[in-house]
Amino acid sequence: MNQIEFEVGGKYENMKGTYEVLSINDETMQIRWETGEEAETDIDFQRRIIERMEFEQQRLIEKKAKKAKKAAGGARVKFEGLKESDFSKKVSGTIWRRRSCLGGAVKVFSDSGRLDSDHLDIKSWSIARKPMIQWADVRHRNPDIFSYQGKFFVRLNEDKLYCGYCIERSKKAEKNLGDWDVFLAWLADNENEQHLKDIAFDRNLCIYQFNKDGDIAWKIDSSGDEWRLDKKGQEKPLDSLADFLKKLSEGSRRIDLQIAKTMDKKQVVEKGINVADDISGIFESLFPIYKASAINGFSA
Repeated sequence: MNQIEFEVGGKYENMKGTYEVLSINDETMQIRWETGEEAETDIDFQRRIIERMEFEQQRLIEKKAKKAKKAAGGARVKFEGLKESDFSKKVSGTIWRRRSCLGGAVKVFSDSGRLDSDHLDIKSWSIARKPMIQWADVRHRNPDIFSYQGKFFVRLNEDKLYCGYCIERSKKAEKNLGDWDVFLAWLADNENEQHLKDIAFDRNLCIYQFNKDGDIAWKIDSSGDEWRLDKKGQEKPLDSLADFLKKLSEGSRRIDLQIAKTMDKKQVVEKGINVADDISGIFESLFPIYKASAINGFSA
């Protein structure tokens, strides 16, 4: 690696962001970040930071390339990306929902390995006659009540991909065996709600409620500072998502909630194999919610 030579007026980057060199004096230099903050810093120290960042970036690129190769032609997982023909409400003739295809590729791209951490063994299941995959811990998953357990998902329609975390609440109290109540308990912690609000803003996620016909009844998004409820084109702020969902849960009401990222078909197709990396990133950002239900919830 060639040694980095700083120049006055040049722009460089460290962990705090991009900065401009204002002056150089022997072994130190005066720098200013884009925020306006200034500092005098050791030249050799900033040089080592840049070299380390470049090394880590290159290592990440190589790591992702290795995983892409594994996803595309590994012994167990063969995924080449989603095709335009996959975007349909029909699943006949498609292979993308298989555990050896997108289902497994998402785990291959899990950089931190969190989808298998904390004693959880996450695997995928294709949903019968639906263009959907769901991921869950094999020990927590209960086939008898799986509809009412929290899980990760990918769903396609004619022109979009949705991915994230979903959970349902049955109208019948005896079918609500833990996950919905655990989700509400997790959300009732102010720090957890703020965490979800931040993730929703950073990742451009929305919270959707679907009606029995599969159409969106309302959605909630985050501005970073507050939640906004959009119901039939009418928007209003929400002080607390936890309070809103708790009130919604009163009585015998079915809830079908999805915390999801939406991607356009063209964007997904162009990404090819790397769409599995994007999906894995969404799952990992929502992992604290799933962990709460899978470890603290129960599936009697």
